Amino acid sequence: MKAFVYHGPKNTLDQVPDPKILRPTDAIIRVTTSTICGTDKHIRNGGMPEIEAGRIIGHEFCGEVMEIGPNVKHFKKGDKVAVSCVITATHETLEELVSNGLFRDDLYYRLNVVSITIPPLRERQDDIQLLIDYFLEQFADKHGKPLLKLEPLVKEFLTHDYKWPGNVRELQNCLDTPCYFARMTRLKKQTFLKVSKSLLCINPIGVEARFPT
Repeated sequence: MKAFVYHGPKNTLDQVPDPKILRPTDAIIRVTTSTICGTDKHIRNGGMPEIEAGRIIGHEFCGEVMEIGPNVKHFKKGDKVAVSCVITATHETLEELVSNGLFRDDLYYRLNVVSITIPPLRERQDDIQLLIDYFLEQFADKHGKPLLKLEPLVKEFLTHDYKWPGNVRELQNCLDTPCYFARMTRLKKQTFLKVSKSLLCINPIGVEARFPT
């Protein structure tokens, strides 16, 4: 068996070592068939020419159990299995919803295998500038425009003054429009207020009030 990790468009395709049993609950599956998503279609249609014909692509698949760890009780070598990857996200506190009868407890316990809590963007100020740089580069490429630079007042507002109730998606949206309409390489206060304030989750007058006159 050979396996590869695809790191996205314009990035690398790395072959990874043959799988080994590392934990008592591990199992090794030989993939026979798989389902594909939009990214997989991109690969299949020639987006990664280094992927030779005949490779199995996908992230949900059927296969055969080749090896199991000592604590695996419900499967044995040779079994045919279906493997799916389920990732869920929510801004709600599911434990409270379960307690109040607003979320099924059996579904909660099925989903709550590996839980990662990500603080809201307002509590991760150090991440904001990194995200701004990422989105500006992404949108410059998307819209075929030069990389946009932020005027210091705009940068200060985005990184320190605004609290981002809409989190990362709000930040993404309020940068996309200026990048699309930009005629220069520097985003000034007036331009930002004109095209972005209606995209933010506060009253437009409140946005203007946060900028020094």
